[in-house]
Amino acid sequence: QHWAAGPSGEYARQRKPRCVPAEGCTEAWADLAKEAGMGYAVMTSKHHDGFTLFDSKEPYSLANDVTGGTNISPPGRDLAREFADSMRSRGLRAGFYYSLLDWQHPDAYQMALPVPAGDAPRDHERYKAYVRGHVRELLSGYGDLSTIWFDYSDQTRQGEAWGAADLMRDMREAQPAILVNNRLFFGLENKIGDYGT
Repeated sequence: QHWAAGPSGEYARQRKPRCVPAEGCTEAWADLAKEAGMGYAVMTSKHHDGFTLFDSKEPYSLANDVTGGTNISPPGRDLAREFADSMRSRGLRAGFYYSLLDWQHPDAYQMALPVPAGDAPRDHERYKAYVRGHVRELLSGYGDLSTIWFDYSDQTRQGEAWGAADLMRDMREAQPAILVNNRLFFGLENKIGDYGT
């Protein structure tokens, strides 16, 4: 989407129907991870394009005017649940990557957008609530997680731009043993977080 400079609606129209992961694909991934000696695996739950591979109940994820909805697992499936269950069935831990960037949500920060988003005012508090809602869903609906691997801060949008204190509190309360990377804050070498990236 970024390289093609494509608008989210057109990108969704063409790409969403193509998200048809084979039945049992996460079982194959888990077998491969176990064979490779891995102790955990992390799956992308939402990348910069804003689509959710978990079945979010957030109103914008269920239906919106930009892409119709962010949930793209095939009907009747939740790829994130399949992934977490498959990993655990092999004795592995599951975690989720979550992009703080979002190219389709109308209230997201205008960061690294693939196309100009216009001058419409954006309610960043509403976007922060959306992110927090997603994280709470991941924490409460997919069993014990090894990590939530956030992606993307810059010098001007970091920490409280994402509601980092609330996100950290939610994570520590819901899953005290979870590990969180350092990308709620800027700089790959920053020391804020349980581990650096």
